[in-house]
Amino acid sequence: MVNYYIYAKDYSGSTNGVNYYHENGLTTLEQFKSDVNQLNSAFADEESRIVYLHWGNRCEVVNETEALEAYMERIGRGSDTLPETIIGWVKRNVNTNEDKIKLMYIITDGRIDRSSFNRCLALNEDIHYDKVVFHALSKDLRCIDLTVTASFIKSKCTIYRNNVLFDETDISKEFDYDKITADNFATEKESLKSYIKFKFLTSWKNNAKSLLEIEKLKKLKNRLNSVSDSLTETFPDTMDQNTFLREFKNTNWYKSFSNPSYDLKVDIEKSITTLINYIVSENKSYGFDALKFETTFSKKVPEEQIEDVNFTAEQEIEFPDIILADEKGIPVILCTVLNLLEKLIFQTPESTASFSKFKAMMECPLFLLEDPDLNESLGYFYTLTVYKQLLEQHTKLEPRTRRPFHGGLVLVDTDDFDRYNDYILSATYFNFKKVKYNIGLFYFVLWKISEKKQWMDENVVAQFKKYALRRVSTTKCKIGLSSLPLDPQVNSSLPAALWYCVEMSTLLFKDDPERYSHERLRMFYGVAHVMIEILLHLNYKLDLDTINKRKDLIRHVMILKKIPSQKDKGLYMVEKIFKKVNGFLVSEIANSANVKKLNYLKLKHNEMLPDDIITEEVNLEEYVYFLHHPGDAVMSICEKTFRPFFMIDQNESFYMKLYKDTKQIVVNNIKGETVLTYRPINQLKFSKILSFYNLYLYCVKDNNKFPTLEEYREYILKKKTFKDDLVTIFPGNVCSKIDEAFVNYENVTKDMKVEDFVTISKKYVNRINRIKGEAKVNFESDSEINKFITEEEHRVNLIKVQQEKKKRKRFCTD
Repeated sequence: MVNYYIYAKDYSGSTNGVNYYHENGLTTLEQFKSDVNQLNSAFADEESRIVYLHWGNRCEVVNETEALEAYMERIGRGSDTLPETIIGWVKRNVNTNEDKIKLMYIITDGRIDRSSFNRCLALNEDIHYDKVVFHALSKDLRCIDLTVTASFIKSKCTIYRNNVLFDETDISKEFDYDKITADNFATEKESLKSYIKFKFLTSWKNNAKSLLEIEKLKKLKNRLNSVSDSLTETFPDTMDQNTFLREFKNTNWYKSFSNPSYDLKVDIEKSITTLINYIVSENKSYGFDALKFETTFSKKVPEEQIEDVNFTAEQEIEFPDIILADEKGIPVILCTVLNLLEKLIFQTPESTASFSKFKAMMECPLFLLEDPDLNESLGYFYTLTVYKQLLEQHTKLEPRTRRPFHGGLVLVDTDDFDRYNDYILSATYFNFKKVKYNIGLFYFVLWKISEKKQWMDENVVAQFKKYALRRVSTTKCKIGLSSLPLDPQVNSSLPAALWYCVEMSTLLFKDDPERYSHERLRMFYGVAHVMIEILLHLNYKLDLDTINKRKDLIRHVMILKKIPSQKDKGLYMVEKIFKKVNGFLVSEIANSANVKKLNYLKLKHNEMLPDDIITEEVNLEEYVYFLHHPGDAVMSICEKTFRPFFMIDQNESFYMKLYKDTKQIVVNNIKGETVLTYRPINQLKFSKILSFYNLYLYCVKDNNKFPTLEEYREYILKKKTFKDDLVTIFPGNVCSKIDEAFVNYENVTKDMKVEDFVTISKKYVNRINRIKGEAKVNFESDSEINKFITEEEHRVNLIKVQQEKKKRKRFCTD
């Protein structure tokens, strides 16, 4: 057996005459010789061979003198940088089954392309290198990365960039996770980073090795977090606002904003998440800085799956052997079986179910309040005497619904049955598993459900309320109802946490340009009304008007976030202002107070949400497009042209009739109220007039059929709901006008083919042809007709749609 010590220098043409490369490379040659001497002394009894290689577009052996002279004379030859030539030499000259490559030095000034790297991976698959030392040498850091050496790293590796040690690890041995503690995590995470970086530099994300390492990292995170949890602060109970704010500002979490200090839990979460993201990343970078603890990856770590989490069994609690004075007066509510683990994890309609989402819901069970299955799970009530008889039955089926149950909630004023009731909840809703959840809020949710049951006795509901509020008062939890590392790791009573969520965090953070995201109403706006109800039951003094206004603002912003297009966002807000008739928003204000809420459209959910936005004045016409009111006069259809008569009489066209009958909308602000009034128009603007008859013609043409009334309405809505990005406000009589046009066309198209109708209507698009086709007024020539039309356009100050578009275009260009 021979021990090989190989020094492989990049001898490609790109190195020729480069002083920086050769001057620094000379140092690596001395370093190699020193490492060889140390290793040789350790293996003095074994045969060894020192080999110097020059590689580029080919690989050849040189002696030490030649290697030294190449550095001294700045020599480099060859057109390509192909590290696979090193592997080819090894395969031809080293018996890798018997001999060992104890040390491999690789020196280069650059990187290789993907095809060369893939060849290296394939060729190196069955070759083992005990230790690889890699030197990348270039003034331009953009020209060097780890692609040259990545396929060689099998065991110990030491990485240098411009002679500065960058990484050092041994991936042939399993990393000792047990040596990492909460005390040394800040330093040991660096050695863990090097290990992960090189072990998984060329690994696919779903191979067994990757999945096993991810599991180890998760266990490390859980172990370290359990230690850091024991260091969590406890917040004192108070119902005084000033005391609450003062005490909260005195917590280490809050003080860290002004005096940044090391946060172990945050460091654990961020660092380990970064390492897992690196492992699962499909397109890893080979840059030296590819893995840093502030690195983000295009492919994030998947949500922790429930299959990865082993819930331990809940300890069984026997029914308390307590004799009570009046068992017939004590109510017990049965809870029928509903496996929330199964429901929320495995049967979710989402493509993948995550433990983190389940965990968030368990930290605030108020999100379950409207869950239909949970509502159905609450069974009938019985006296404690009858309940004991039910427990003696072998088949536990709720008598009314015949659904299985594990037990019921004994609603007494003392804590004698608390542990038993808690066990029944675990058995009923979590399949006898020990799941962390906010127990006080869960009881309150069940009480709210019982309150809606018409068959539930009001005295039982009242007793359940007392029981639920007592459990709320005694529950301890995180003050932000969240155990996420960036949220305050401060324990408090549940009432204090609810107060923090609905009011105190708003006072602390809503106007803070750096920390506004810590306002908990942003997370809990949907259930804040229930939190407020609990606090009022417990006699907390709340500024309800301010809270509700803030909640309304956040609720609107969060809803708008989910609406994809800006014009649909506008429609959502405008619908809260105007009256809607058969799907049409008409020119009648239904809620003037909501006009200023259009300011919410200026806000972004991930930025500060200033309260005073609601006080800013609103120009309604920046959001909506008012169509003119057409008047109530009935149009007549010419059966020859299938269009309304253009000529009314010898001296007047339907332009003048429209001009006289049409009114425009005027927006007024009267004592803070938005009021709409009408006034005559001073110019005929086709874009402001809804052409019911023209839309009917297009509806027939586009659908190749005569529409029903409903289809005709839907067609107009589809075509006219928006004017560019503005929401269209239709005239108040839009529906009667649609009905009128529909009936008129229905009368003149009986027994007619659609094709004939379309052909005739197209024939009379031109106004001269239309007037001639009507034959209502006779003109001597086309020029006389054209003159009449021009005079009519001037009389009504006609602005055509095409003219408006040109005006807008010129305006935009200027």
